[in-house]
Amino acid sequence: MEALKHDPFDVRDEELDELFAEHETQKNDKSGDFYPIEVHDVRDELEAERHLESMQRVQRDIDKLAAHRDAMIKRAEDWYDERSSSLSNRTAWHLDGLRNYLSLTGKKTLKLIGGVIKTRAGSEKTVVDDEKFMEWATSNGYTNLITTKTTHAPKKSEIKKWVNEGGTIPPGVSFEKSDASFKVELT
Repeated sequence: MEALKHDPFDVRDEELDELFAEHETQKNDKSGDFYPIEVHDVRDELEAERHLESMQRVQRDIDKLAAHRDAMIKRAEDWYDERSSSLSNRTAWHLDGLRNYLSLTGKKTLKLIGGVIKTRAGSEKTVVDDEKFMEWATSNGYTNLITTKTTHAPKKSEIKKWVNEGGTIPPGVSFEKSDASFKVELT
């Protein structure tokens, strides 16, 4: 994959880049504490456009980094899958041999220096298709085979409506206001 190359900067971006770099270097001291980056005042629509254009170029760089990261993750996952598959096959081969040996001994457990080999009879598990079973049990009078669960939960919309209509705020109820949001959409 080719090295990440920045989109060519507009000459006007140099000023913004320098302003950001100046504040970026000031954001932490030797203690590692972070300080907020000083806001650059945008004074008119032309400057706002410059910031938006610069953000678009930065976003393209971020997208390129993400694509590179994803490609490397995919390579690593493919490598892992290939290697682990081979090792899993080897493990299965060992298990088959040990299972066969334990069967030949006639024992259920065999304690060795390297570990313990044991076998256990499988247990029976009840598997129910709920919809089919419920229909059968109710239509044939076997309700003793059915359990009924009741849940109780506050109706938040009704509580808010009741308080807004003049009711007092009940114990255990509070109202939290979310923060206002700010969003920039790049085109």
